[in-house]
Amino acid sequence: MKTLDPKADVVIVGGGMIGLSLALMLAKKSVVERIVVFEERPFSPQSASHQQYSFDDRSTAISAGSVQLLTEIDVWSSLSVYAQAIRKVKVSDKHQFGSSEYGQSVAADNAMDYSGSEALGWVVENRYFGDCLKSAVENEPRIDVFAPAKVEKIQPKRQGAQLQVLLEADCTSEAANKTAKAAVIDTSLLVLADGAESSLAAGLGITFNRHDYKQRALIANVAHSKPHHGVAFEHFTERGPLAFLPLPDHSGMHRSAVVWTHENQAFEAVEAWDDQTFCAELQSVFSSRLGDLTHVGKRNQYSLQLTQANEQVRSHTVLLGNAAHFLHPVAGQGFNLGLRDAAMLVRALIAGKQQGRSFAAFDDLQRYAKSRETDQWLTTTMSHQFVSLFTGATSTKRIARTVALSSLNKLPPLKSAFFSQMMGQGLNKVSLR
Repeated sequence: MKTLDPKADVVIVGGGMIGLSLALMLAKKSVVERIVVFEERPFSPQSASHQQYSFDDRSTAISAGSVQLLTEIDVWSSLSVYAQAIRKVKVSDKHQFGSSEYGQSVAADNAMDYSGSEALGWVVENRYFGDCLKSAVENEPRIDVFAPAKVEKIQPKRQGAQLQVLLEADCTSEAANKTAKAAVIDTSLLVLADGAESSLAAGLGITFNRHDYKQRALIANVAHSKPHHGVAFEHFTERGPLAFLPLPDHSGMHRSAVVWTHENQAFEAVEAWDDQTFCAELQSVFSSRLGDLTHVGKRNQYSLQLTQANEQVRSHTVLLGNAAHFLHPVAGQGFNLGLRDAAMLVRALIAGKQQGRSFAAFDDLQRYAKSRETDQWLTTTMSHQFVSLFTGATSTKRIARTVALSSLNKLPPLKSAFFSQMMGQGLNKVSLR
């Protein structure tokens, strides 16, 4: 078992994509000397099967701005091998005339014209994302990862926090918990990146605002007979929003990642579908835009709600990623917003250090939180309104959707702003530099 030193400059609870990205940002910019990451699930980089415990079968849409940040922490060069460019986005509403699209033109033969244009974004399967992040972390001497490890208690202190931790306490294995070793660590900055409605944050008295969409998202990768040519689809049906995100071809098959939302009351029937029925039902609402749907991979489902922490910073404590704000996945906003937050946090810490203040001073954390208010509000509001407008089959909502989509086509500046935000670009380009 790796030895846990009793002190660290930064402790990050949560070894997901945002937690590991933040650790790499802090290390690459030499903000601190020692960063410790605690993750509840086992952590093994570069597994032959790519089945990482902390990274599921979902895919992530990565904005061009996020690619820049991932480049700065030396992750994108390895990750890009597994990434599929998004060249065009099409938004449509079933049975309605209103639609809009953004990006490169499609020629008559349905081939994309890539000339002189950058990708709108990229799509990467989370298991590959996990491999690349973990490999980068393993090669960074300033970062120590302890996994599995369970943080049992947090005690705030004047200049930081003290954590009681069970090392090698695997939440997936009762047998492992019997041999877990208790340890204590003090840190100058605690970052909670342990997922939506963090129990550790709740234990500190932090409360959350919640909006239950009364929906569940069904996530799966599908194969289809026609190539996607880098087109992402946002399609809205009476059953709920449906997203198709382009993936790289695999084993000769054209593939896309599907996020299909359903009302809670309909999900019992949806869960009972076999693969053939699933493909047939999906085909019936998506039609033949990508030809015949021929295969579906492992299907997972997730309950959907908008969750926002009422406090994102406290003295020497920060909530990040889904712990700070958990959004509906249909607009693909969550990861890009969390990565922008992480970059701006690092910049605030660097500024405080350069101006001679104590590390992670509360004033610097407050400045960070203030700097993120507008981007977070705009991203969260757009995501929420997007789902609200495009969910439901009433005649009023259908008319509103048609008008909204038609208006985008008539107002190019609005259209550009809408799709830029939809693609996770945020208000401004964020860099660590």
